[in-house]
Amino acid sequence: MGLGCKRLSLVYNSALAGGALQGNKAAPDYWGDRIAMRTRAQTWVGVIALIAGVTAGSTALADGDAEAGATKAGVCLACHGLNGNSTTAEWPSLASQHAAYISEQLKYFRGNTRVNPVMTPLAAGLSDQDIADLSAYYEKQKPTGLEADPSYWEAGQKLYRSGDALKNIPACIACHGPVGRGNAAARYP
Repeated sequence: MGLGCKRLSLVYNSALAGGALQGNKAAPDYWGDRIAMRTRAQTWVGVIALIAGVTAGSTALADGDAEAGATKAGVCLACHGLNGNSTTAEWPSLASQHAAYISEQLKYFRGNTRVNPVMTPLAAGLSDQDIADLSAYYEKQKPTGLEADPSYWEAGQKLYRSGDALKNIPACIACHGPVGRGNAAARYP
């Protein structure tokens, strides 16, 4: 908006100019109202897109069958443990992990985007339905074991909430949420 338009807008929107024309009400700011309306519209479009994306993401994974996944998880037991509860920190526990996250990681292994000498060949033979079933199965499992040593809880809590700037470790809470259940919409486990 050029300076001339700004001056015109100020005069047009002043109480004196608008008062005579609109019964003591200031005249509307045409461009300001249009910008505000456009901003509100963009906000609503963003909210609707977010809701649609989350809904579409969960609908796509709703096709997974946890019971079928249980029968397909036999080979996974060797490393990820019974019901997805690993007995060693070397292999991650999958129990209660978001289905979207498991599915995404298995597809990365299958497509050689994420390479691991054990997982890449195992995932290579999985179909999309196998991945959906396994993801649904592990998401429904209850995590157990590998609880933290109670003598270290204060240090762990501080790291989780605040991170460690000296070691360049961000706060875990930023992605995994206040209670460690993750952020499904952002696909953080």
